[in-house]
Amino acid sequence: MSKAGASRITLKNQVVVDMPKGISLVPAGDGYTEVADNVIIGRSIHSYCSSSCSGECGRRIGSTIGVYRPGAESVSLTSKMKTALDNPKGTQAWGGEFYWNNNAYINFQQSGCNNNFCLYTNDAVTDKYAINTYENIKLKNVDIDNSVVWMNPRPESDIAVESCGWFVCSAADNVMAYSKDGSLFHAHDAVFRREEATPGIFIPRNLNRADRDICADPIESMNSIKCLYPGQHRRYVMLVTDSLDGDTMERVIGPTAITTEGLYGSWTKESFFNNTLNEYHQDGVDASGFYQAQKRRSRFPGIVETDRWYNVTYTGTLPGSMRYQLQGTESEDEGIIITVPYVRPETVRVSVGTEDGKKEVEGTVHTLGQDIDALVTTASPAGANQWFYSTNKIKFSIKGS
Repeated sequence: MSKAGASRITLKNQVVVDMPKGISLVPAGDGYTEVADNVIIGRSIHSYCSSSCSGECGRRIGSTIGVYRPGAESVSLTSKMKTALDNPKGTQAWGGEFYWNNNAYINFQQSGCNNNFCLYTNDAVTDKYAINTYENIKLKNVDIDNSVVWMNPRPESDIAVESCGWFVCSAADNVMAYSKDGSLFHAHDAVFRREEATPGIFIPRNLNRADRDICADPIESMNSIKCLYPGQHRRYVMLVTDSLDGDTMERVIGPTAITTEGLYGSWTKESFFNNTLNEYHQDGVDASGFYQAQKRRSRFPGIVETDRWYNVTYTGTLPGSMRYQLQGTESEDEGIIITVPYVRPETVRVSVGTEDGKKEVEGTVHTLGQDIDALVTTASPAGANQWFYSTNKIKFSIKGS
């Protein structure tokens, strides 16, 4: 089951058995996809592949973690296809959300060469994954410790002019599988009370992004880290920054680094948050139709943890207009503080809302005797901002929705 050209998709009441890749959807635009009430079986008792490792008898994948592509595309199953249906073919969309509800994954185990996984990242995604939320998931005959998810690392071959340039593509390090009720972390037939299930998330295996107060050690067999949210206010979301200038495909402002800032952003247990992001994958060919166009969108999606302070530092001169958004939040109370350095004195204005209905927010003025670090905090409303004249930095509050 694969691609559809619509931005809103509902897939329900399907049974998928013995498929190398079960459910893998690539909708278009910035929509909402619901995948619910399905049964996905890795290897059935009648599988002729039960003891074989070759060819089509290799790995079984229940579903791929969802991604949106920018525009619609018609697909004909009777015509020749040069790429797989679930290949997003180029860059990925700004937003998009997947909701996986009440799906059963059955018979996903690791045995020799047959390393089977309920969830899997899409090998063709280079730039951005959508927000993926899982709830009421039933895991039956699943190896909870080794076969729930596999987050595929990007190969070093990405570092090439025809791919992501001189830095590896960023999507593989910035994917989240959010278990809203903790059902991804327990076998369905395990003996535990429902109220004991703890929400949490799987993120890629990189301790530079792992809050050690809530995240366990890396799980090598799943190339991921499990982080639990035991009633605390911090959790992982996606920060997307984007150039709105007309030269967004030509201007180079990456790699971009998201790092924790100062006392109010200090990472726990003396570790240091560092998420370095590349620009998007190169897009298309030039007018000759032969050479790579060498155009990469100045857009940077990266995972962050809410209720913290971050520096966002770009490599080149900043565009005149930038857009920032937190994706995957559950309330307007969730937010972060961002500080962006400029290379020279600027007049920087901060607005909130959509392009059609944005509202400018006046900067906070520091007066004698005030704590300069307490003017804009995580308790401030969206758009509250402060300009530091001595260091040419803008600090502002950004909230969820």
